[in-house]
Amino acid sequence: MRTRLGQAAALFSLFCGAQAFGQALKWDTSGNGLLNGTYYFREVAWAASTSSGGVASDGIAMYGNIAFDGAGNYTINALSYQYSSFSINPVTSQGTYSIGAGGFGFLSDPVLTNTVVRGMVSNGVFIGTSTESGFNNLFVAAQLPSPAPTLATFNGSYSIAYLAYQPSNGMQNPYYYYYSSSASGQYNFEDAQFTLNPNGAGNLGTVSIRGFFSGSGTQVVGQQNSGVKYIASGGAEKLIFPTNSSATLVYGDQYLYFSPDGNFVFGGSPQGFDFFVGVKTSGGAPPVMSNPLYYAAGFYSDSTQISSGSLDLDSYYGSFSVTGGAVINHSRILSLFQGAYNSISTSDVPTTAGATYTDAAGLDSFTIGNGGNIRIGVGQPPYLGIEVALAAPALSGSGVYLNPTG
Repeated sequence: MRTRLGQAAALFSLFCGAQAFGQALKWDTSGNGLLNGTYYFREVAWAASTSSGGVASDGIAMYGNIAFDGAGNYTINALSYQYSSFSINPVTSQGTYSIGAGGFGFLSDPVLTNTVVRGMVSNGVFIGTSTESGFNNLFVAAQLPSPAPTLATFNGSYSIAYLAYQPSNGMQNPYYYYYSSSASGQYNFEDAQFTLNPNGAGNLGTVSIRGFFSGSGTQVVGQQNSGVKYIASGGAEKLIFPTNSSATLVYGDQYLYFSPDGNFVFGGSPQGFDFFVGVKTSGGAPPVMSNPLYYAAGFYSDSTQISSGSLDLDSYYGSFSVTGGAVINHSRILSLFQGAYNSISTSDVPTTAGATYTDAAGLDSFTIGNGGNIRIGVGQPPYLGIEVALAAPALSGSGVYLNPTG
């Protein structure tokens, strides 16, 4: 997952030099067919200023449909919600994309960052971020399942990693300020993890949530709500959380989208700058991360210097290889205070069956789903954030070939 910036970080030429990415180089587009059809997507960009000591000051969320033609072109029909106006506005746009044979590539992002989203696609899911744009963002898209999900589609047990961002003086969740020790709104990130147990008939039952606020150290914040409901809405599920003082972490309506196989979910609020990712953990054998290569993207806030008035924002994409119990991570990171750079690090991963584990440093809690093909993560203080990792797409065909992920 994410390396703690400055800890075992080393510069290297990741993916043939990220600065020239998609510009000076002729990019392989033989994998464009991996993105084909209509996808639900959510993108959230967070902004802060070094001159203000890292105070998070702006945010924008965009969500809706993105249709890929399989040949390098896409169209967007979506909505956006921005902190500066607190209004929802329609968005229509078009752009291009280039995906290599191994599933790695980029798509233009003319609406939010006016640059490109660099990322990876595997099994109908695309994840990425814009590390050269100056904006810390996260982009996730999943192909619409067929048939479209219904109320009954959402059933079983799902593990969720959640990140919420409250811009300075913003009011996404009015109870955030009441319960946070950072009442001024200066250090205004939270993350949380919880389990959803939908019954396929519109009931989530009791939802217990555990989370943290940046600036509050290791103080645990809890939220427990009973009788939480959900409804099917246009191929998505609308989760209906309380809007009163019991909603200290997750507040109001949250829209949930499915991957084609239903084992990965993601989404957020239509009027907020939050993001969640999740995996289905019920049914089948306990997952083990046995794939040799995974693609990852995520975001976190680093509050290690919070006593001096700094809150660093960091977003990243990259890959990691799994060999036995060791993981080698390669990431491209955009840091508010350190700029964009490359990182190599090592971490651990369990090789025995089990869905949830914490890394050796105790900085991240991971959950593995879909037979080991998807891993989600949520950060622990002082590094609050979320991550999603996908097993690289499997190769097929016959004859001699160059392995595009080798």
